[in-house]
Amino acid sequence: MANSTEMKRLLISLLLAILVTLPIRAKKWALLTGLNNYPNDISPLRYCVADVEAFRQALVNMAGFKEDKIFLMTDQMEPTNINVIMRLGLLAKQIQPEDTFVFYFSGHGIVNDGSSFLLAANSNTVTQDTLEMSAVPLGRVSKILSSVKAQQLLTVVDACRNNPETGLSDADNVLTDDFSKGFKIRRSSSNGGQPSVSATLYACIMLVRGPTNGQRRATEYSVTILRRAMW
Repeated sequence: MANSTEMKRLLISLLLAILVTLPIRAKKWALLTGLNNYPNDISPLRYCVADVEAFRQALVNMAGFKEDKIFLMTDQMEPTNINVIMRLGLLAKQIQPEDTFVFYFSGHGIVNDGSSFLLAANSNTVTQDTLEMSAVPLGRVSKILSSVKAQQLLTVVDACRNNPETGLSDADNVLTDDFSKGFKIRRSSSNGGQPSVSATLYACIMLVRGPTNGQRRATEYSVTILRRAMW
């Protein structure tokens, strides 16, 4: 396993590769979703909303994104499964081949019965049926992102805790093969035959999981990206 410094360098290199200088006519789009509060017995989180809000500011201040091209979905903005999928699908149709698109999800993730999901504001994990009807399937997200025409696509997934009902424990929030295999983006060449550039970053290893002391505003993972994004 790579050490903490090596992992940070890898994440930074991937981010720089995806946010390079674009043609003047190109636009930069982003959908940032962060959830702290969940219904039923799903444990709450503390830093997801702060993470996406801070990342939004970094995109504006460091990466040249326009505020009206960044769509923020947090606890107060109804990030239900339908709304997340709908917004993602609508953006996929708007984005042009020369553009850049960033999709950032910070919240709970879960694997159940061989399927991977991102948990939304209305998710119910009591049974497999309720989970499938109320969560965001990673397979559906993969399908939509695969259709995005953008020259550059960055996906940030800060959601890998397989047992969200257990709360914020000391257990490692590790990335599992079962979770990640449900997320496969397959894209063709962009406009003019130029190869599309894609990167997916996970905050799912021991060294970059979220803090639990209540003092820090964002996870180590997001802080690393925000501080080094445009170096």
